[in-house]
Amino acid sequence: VADCAPRMIRKRLKTVLRDGRAIGPELIPEMLHALRIRCKMLRYTMEFFKPAYGQQLDAYIRKTVELQDLLGDHQDADVAIEILQAFLQTPDARRASPQTAAAIGELIAHKRIQAEQMRQQFVGMWKAFDNKASRRLLFAELSPLVLPTPSADLP
Repeated sequence: VADCAPRMIRKRLKTVLRDGRAIGPELIPEMLHALRIRCKMLRYTMEFFKPAYGQQLDAYIRKTVELQDLLGDHQDADVAIEILQAFLQTPDARRASPQTAAAIGELIAHKRIQAEQMRQQFVGMWKAFDNKASRRLLFAELSPLVLPTPSADLP
């Protein structure tokens, strides 16, 4: 564990950083969703090894969860837009009242605004996540992992 944990966490973090840095100013939804999946993998890896580190990983786990949650909310809004737009193309939607169609249009507009706000939040959140000082602190926390030797009383 002392050898494997730091290597696995670093590998996952490097993948998250690579994917996040590749997103660029376009903030393409598919790239944001892929980054969310990478964040999940990093988070789960850190949580798995947390018993070996104690509270040392808590701050970085929190940052990862916040980023993952924002990206998840963005994905939810993006999928809602797709579903609503697809519904508007169905025979059921064509038979719906004008008020229903208008309400769906308003909901799509609202989801677009939400998605845009989340993309703007992402920019600031990413800068805080991809921060040289916090990465340096995490890597410093990973390096000195020394597990206690098993007790002679154990079978």
